[in-house]
Amino acid sequence: MFLHCVAMSEPAYSLYLTIRHADKTIPYPAAQREDSQNHGFVPLKGHPERAVQIPEVQSCPALVQSLERLNASDTAFYTAGCDWSLNSEDDERYWAKGYIDLVFVDPMRAGSCHAYFDLFCEFDTYLHERDYDDPVDFHWELEQVDFIEEGYLGWTVCLWVTTDFVREAENCQASWKAAVDLFCSFIEQVDL
Repeated sequence: MFLHCVAMSEPAYSLYLTIRHADKTIPYPAAQREDSQNHGFVPLKGHPERAVQIPEVQSCPALVQSLERLNASDTAFYTAGCDWSLNSEDDERYWAKGYIDLVFVDPMRAGSCHAYFDLFCEFDTYLHERDYDDPVDFHWELEQVDFIEEGYLGWTVCLWVTTDFVREAENCQASWKAAVDLFCSFIEQVDL
């Protein structure tokens, strides 16, 4: 399934949602991948200060801050994973890509893909109302997951944020941070 919200005048950003079918569980163990090491699920809800201990965020203070915000006790979500990278093309142009895997705390909402569809459409409105116009891709990847300890099947949304190419690494990092900060501000206002 592919869902794409389009504003009346085409903004510089791209926002789209896909559904990915994979064998995903929460919690999940550490695992070596072809191109990276996954350090396993780290529960942060109610203890956002633990975010600095996650190896995947060590090179990205913006990701640490985002995890702290999203896992605060007064949000409707917790994070299930994250990563990020700053990439270059011949050390002349830079682009950043990273993700935050997000889950509703409420099992009824986490169990409903429709709750995530509604959230996606609300985020589209949120971007439009703020006249957001940075050249960033927001890819919402909805994934079915087996919540092993809770004993039910549900969903997560993996938000991928990818910047456009820019000439300076610092500007690239700032663009990625601004996009993720905007997403966190949106999530913080979602009712519990």
